[in-house]
Amino acid sequence: MIKIKYLSSFVNEFGDYKKDILHLLSFFTIIPIKSNTKTKLSKSLYALPLVSLIIGVIAAIPLLTLSLINMPNLIISIITIFTLILVTGALHEDGIADFMDSFGGAKSKTKKIEILSDSNIGSYGTIALILSILTRIIALYLILESSGILSAISALLAVSVLSRTTMIHILTTLPAVKKSGLGHSATMPEKNILIFSYSLSILIISLLTIPAFGFLGLFFVISSGILASLLVTSIAFKHLGGQTGDVCGSVQQISEILIYLSLLIII
Repeated sequence: MIKIKYLSSFVNEFGDYKKDILHLLSFFTIIPIKSNTKTKLSKSLYALPLVSLIIGVIAAIPLLTLSLINMPNLIISIITIFTLILVTGALHEDGIADFMDSFGGAKSKTKKIEILSDSNIGSYGTIALILSILTRIIALYLILESSGILSAISALLAVSVLSRTTMIHILTTLPAVKKSGLGHSATMPEKNILIFSYSLSILIISLLTIPAFGFLGLFFVISSGILASLLVTSIAFKHLGGQTGDVCGSVQQISEILIYLSLLIII
């Protein structure tokens, strides 16, 4: 476990944690926050688990509210997932759509990177987007039906934290292939940022997952996040030679789906 003294020196070294949290919130959400920090995005990534938790809490508000007024679980799931999409400005959904389009619409590395820069969405991206949204809605619905509201909230928060933390693995492992965007501004964060963020992420998801799903649930959640990270890293390195913001969005979406599916195995 990381010592308090180490945490303090870490934050002092890499910046003001309050400013860094606001910096990440302004980048990863549509919340109107003015971030005056000039800190490079990669230097703020140690706070990503906390920002991811905040994003999850925002989505948990309609989940809990609609449950208290006895709204059907399917409607609750739909509104909750769409709340996440709205709050993040469909940032990660855009990533997986472009990522799938690049592999479905091109063979050469250069063409794939060119498609990643195109704002238009093709058939492969559309199909991937629909499957991603439907899978998450159905998974959350099944957790609500089988385990109840508290387990659903725990799953929602744990998924939000770990799925976004997996992006740091991509940014640490692979070089940026473009000179702009998330992949460039956040690429190659320092090693202790990776260690800190993953340690904080594991601590948070342990507190969320163990009471609701037990140690087996925690194992499945962490394993799913690792699997998604390794899978996307391998594919991106082989076909692109590095990463972009869309690759980061893809690993977030794929890990979110895999984590939900892994939880369905044990409930």
